[in-house]
Amino acid sequence: EPINLLKSGTQLQANIKIKCKSEALVIPPEFLLPGDFVLSNNKQKIKVKTGIRTSEWIEILSGIDKTTTIILPE
Repeated sequence: EPINLLKSGTQLQANIKIKCKSEALVIPPEFLLPGDFVLSNNKQKIKVKTGIRTSEWIEILSGIDKTTTIILPE
């Protein structure tokens, strides 16, 4: 029986799609500073409003748009 293959303490990760959006503006999480700020290419902090977050992407609802150049914080 497959249930016998389970081990105590085993972890499971699942991604469950709860909503799909087309044309969403997303950035990798490493570009987001504490307090929901990003750095512009001239190193100014810009406050952004975030939406859906995953381990790979953060949706940006406002504060920047697709023409804004942001840089990775040091």
